[in-house]
Amino acid sequence: MPESKDTPLAIPGESMLPAIIHKKDTDAIFDVNENMTGVVPQVPKIEILREGQMFRIVGDQQTFPKFSAVIVSHRAGRRYWKKAMGEGANAPPDCFSNNGLVGIPRTLEDGSDLCPIPGHQRARNNERYKNQFICATCPMNAWGSDPKGGRGKGCKERHLLYLLPTDPALASIIPYLLDLPPSCLAAKDKYFTLLTTRGIPHAAIVTNLALKKETNNAGQEYSELMLEADLKRRLSRNDQLLIKGIIDTYQGAFDKASADAMAAAETHTDVEQPDEQAPAAPRAAKAQQEEPHQPESDEGDLPIPF
Repeated sequence: MPESKDTPLAIPGESMLPAIIHKKDTDAIFDVNENMTGVVPQVPKIEILREGQMFRIVGDQQTFPKFSAVIVSHRAGRRYWKKAMGEGANAPPDCFSNNGLVGIPRTLEDGSDLCPIPGHQRARNNERYKNQFICATCPMNAWGSDPKGGRGKGCKERHLLYLLPTDPALASIIPYLLDLPPSCLAAKDKYFTLLTTRGIPHAAIVTNLALKKETNNAGQEYSELMLEADLKRRLSRNDQLLIKGIIDTYQGAFDKASADAMAAAETHTDVEQPDEQAPAAPRAAKAQQEEPHQPESDEGDLPIPF
């Protein structure tokens, strides 16, 4: 992502956002915000199709190979099923996390839960973390814990992107949710790290999203995400203020959408995509299984999320 020294942090006066965001219809009599009075916002969703390297709006037949958007917010998530892939479908996860830090096990009718932490470790966990299930120390976060075997993790890490498309055909005042599977996490990590090294906030630049074909160990094809910053489309101060207003307005909707996405029933008999890259050496894998240090304050607060 080469950058010229002459490239400004923001382009003064030139908007990179679609007209719907600016509400430029001067003939309008009614305020669109009145639509949401007493209404819980339903965040629209974009999904990645496992074949064909296409995106699709959930609930719509419209597909597209690439698009551009501003990443207004993002957060980590996790989902865990005890059953291996192919042994069950359309079941909610046994445990999930809507922040990537604390697990929320599914509770059964008899009051018991499906927390994957073994019984003999529960008492120590509850005492140390005040009855909270910390993802970093969960045995299903260890390499080699995948119920289907292999070196993968039993608990699948996800990442949720909240996107405001700049393409007119996808323009929306309410940002879309794109749920990234484990196969896309490396690309996400690389992209956000690169933006940070360049001193570019993710909500202050247009990001180009596309897909490329990859093949898993079983010879099945899947779509891998590609992210690229468009250095010629940095947001002006006015655009950034509009984005900030949207973030403030829909932050609660993002929180609810994140929890719903991680807790929702989902078929897990789809084409299996590779997990996060496991350590090549058994020695590294063993180190991952050991309990990492969890910084706590005197009040026992949880680690601060990124």
